[in-house]
Amino acid sequence: MRWIHLILLFLVSLKSFSQKNEVQITTSGRNLSIGDEFTISIVIRDSKNSNVSELPPLPGLRKEGRSVSHSNVTIEGKRHLQHTISQKYIAVKSGEYDLPTFQITINGQKYEFPDAHLSIESSEEESLQDSLSTKDDALLFLFVNKKDIFVGEGFRMHLAFYVSEENTAEWEFPRNLTSQISEIYELLKPKNCVESRKKISSIRPEQATIGGKNYIRYKLFEGVYYPLSEGPIALPQVGLIMDQKKSAGDSSKVEKIPFFSRPFSLNVTPLPEHPLKNRISVGQYSLTDKPLPQNVQTGKILNYSIQISGSGNTNSLSFEKPANDSKFDIYPPSSSLNQSDGAETGSRTFNFKIFPKDSGSYQMGNYFEWIYFDTQSGTYDTLRPDRLVNVTGPTIITSSAQERSIYENLAEKSVEKREINFRKIVKNVANVVLFLMLVGMLFIFEFRSNKH
Repeated sequence: MRWIHLILLFLVSLKSFSQKNEVQITTSGRNLSIGDEFTISIVIRDSKNSNVSELPPLPGLRKEGRSVSHSNVTIEGKRHLQHTISQKYIAVKSGEYDLPTFQITINGQKYEFPDAHLSIESSEEESLQDSLSTKDDALLFLFVNKKDIFVGEGFRMHLAFYVSEENTAEWEFPRNLTSQISEIYELLKPKNCVESRKKISSIRPEQATIGGKNYIRYKLFEGVYYPLSEGPIALPQVGLIMDQKKSAGDSSKVEKIPFFSRPFSLNVTPLPEHPLKNRISVGQYSLTDKPLPQNVQTGKILNYSIQISGSGNTNSLSFEKPANDSKFDIYPPSSSLNQSDGAETGSRTFNFKIFPKDSGSYQMGNYFEWIYFDTQSGTYDTLRPDRLVNVTGPTIITSSAQERSIYENLAEKSVEKREINFRKIVKNVANVVLFLMLVGMLFIFEFRSNKH
């Protein structure tokens, strides 16, 4: 029995040793406004443990709560146990910040968070107008961050109740606040727009400035919208009824006070003519890619990742597969999204599989390109990776005319000997040994019983 225990312990340790734990550290968009969320996400795959050390405070940000989720995901046809640990920060002070490098301990191993630049814009709302309803240094204000936009360009808006820091009146949200917000949402939701609404589970006080005056802001509704067609967008005036206590010591004396926001309109301009006008993304983006191995062999599948990040509707980003040629077969990518609801910035990562067929040095920018409309310059632009890959090995001739699955005939395509699966061999040998030991034990027991 002792030998059986030892063998079982050996197999368990072998399994743990052979399992490759994957750790990814990502961040949300780095161009923020005061009140926006900044999130550091840590993804751990193929590990039973998800122990992550505390993340430090960061300049210009207020550290908030941490969330942990566990799930089973399918990547390249294989099931993986995945843990996602997200640390949330809130932008509280405008300015340009260089986030320092720091270490994160993940399951006992140290990982480095690289230095990064963070830009936080002031959230000073537009100057007050005479038509705004202000009572006892409180008001209902509709904020929209843009007036003139292109089709497909996002604009952010929020409706909030503001109370001056000098206010002495005692305000309370009414019991029917939820139903009031639902009615306001139906009125403010612009038509013919793609919506990314931020989920507000609890109303929290935030610092804000309006017309040079400091206020406490309570956001009731917030979202980012991407218009699908040209023309004006009219946001109507909406109303909110608040409760005001008339006597500090008597909670029964409550007066219903109505507040009204201002109406607002935006102008949506059509995109300039372009063959891909109705298919490309709109915003401000950048492209990064994952380094490739120094030596790539023909006949060996190459994994290549490209990330598009920036300001825009990253949820709708797509990356067309480059055409196959005599040098490479390239398969349609899988992709993963990193963008919070109600956020203007985000990223999407595209994972390509490349089958090299001929030796040589190749610039990936000649194969991979991503066209979009840059809202800052008002022109179309093309992003390409600046990555050189060196391929060695014999020439392989394949039929690229037919599109095939990523995993179809991969074994037949390899020009090398098939790799030996040592883990499978050890597992099979261990099963045989365990079987023989069980047979031996049964034989011994049978022999002893017959002897007696």
